[in-house]
Amino acid sequence: MQNVSSKKRTALLLLLITMFILAILLYVNNNTDRESSFILDGKNKLVVTGEVSAASQSSSTIYYAQDLLIEAQAENIRAKNIAGDVAWSCKLPGKAVKISIAGQNIIIIDSNNDIFYYSIKGKLLWTYKPDYEIIDIFTEDNGSFLVEYKGITGSHAEAFKHDGSKLGSILIDNAQILSFSEGSEAFSISIVDTSSEMIKTKIITYNFKGDILWAKNFDNRIISKLTYSKDNNLLALGENSVYIYKNDGSLNREAKIDGQIINVAMSGHIVAIALQNQAKQYLVCYDVNMREQSRVEIKPEPLGISAKKSNVLLYYNNELMIITLKGTLNALYKPKGDIGYAYMTSDNKVYIASNRRLQQLEYVK
Repeated sequence: MQNVSSKKRTALLLLLITMFILAILLYVNNNTDRESSFILDGKNKLVVTGEVSAASQSSSTIYYAQDLLIEAQAENIRAKNIAGDVAWSCKLPGKAVKISIAGQNIIIIDSNNDIFYYSIKGKLLWTYKPDYEIIDIFTEDNGSFLVEYKGITGSHAEAFKHDGSKLGSILIDNAQILSFSEGSEAFSISIVDTSSEMIKTKIITYNFKGDILWAKNFDNRIISKLTYSKDNNLLALGENSVYIYKNDGSLNREAKIDGQIINVAMSGHIVAIALQNQAKQYLVCYDVNMREQSRVEIKPEPLGISAKKSNVLLYYNNELMIITLKGTLNALYKPKGDIGYAYMTSDNKVYIASNRRLQQLEYVK
């Protein structure tokens, strides 16, 4: 009997010890700073699966598109794929002065002020000769873009679809364009008034004929970024708020951001904001209705963030992370060299650009 009683006491003691240890672990897990999750490698592993470098001459200008390293040397354009092979090349009438990426397409502007629209495979799809000097260009992932021209008293702009059809021609007196985004039925721009000492910005939404549908004025507030969501609502980033507008221009919601915004990435599915709040920095992820989905403490001053359908790429000069909308660390990668620029494609491949070199990273099991 004593033996049985002793075994029961031992079993009970072990059970109590186990419950005590589990309680301690649960407490530690719930109270550990969320930045500690970045000590881990994440659920997946990223490895280098391809690398390409530019030619040795430093006088050329380098651009990156998908898995291509594009090198512009005066009138000559050469695109090398991640295997190091020349995928395509072309020669422009004038020197290349600017290259922009619009989804699966490449826009090249030369010194003659001509616009050349290429596919990612190097096929020239169409060209356009503007009547005005080009100041800037704003692109969308669906291939559309807006060109801002220099005017006498302000800006003039034209918006194009990927097939070269013009969405509209816009005259903006005493103003400069800050952002452009295209929805399924309209496109919008944000502008800042350059004629006044007071900061005045405006959102203007147009139909595809170039007619104004609605406009909103903001005094002493800058609307720096616009994005249409998957629900075709317009998201507008202010200095400490994100405004959500319906198609008719009515305000659906104003989401206040608690803290100083450091960096922002907005897609049709995710809004990701790196912000500082009470001496700490966080990556905060929202859905497109600006409902907070996760908040993870991060190291200060990330170089950049970008958002896709369900993941956010966040990177510093010595590491990058893939984080889900719910705040789970998918992968962490620390390269041997510095990161100058990093981006992620829709097929979940990650690219690191640095020192005229492009590396491709992929998940491995």
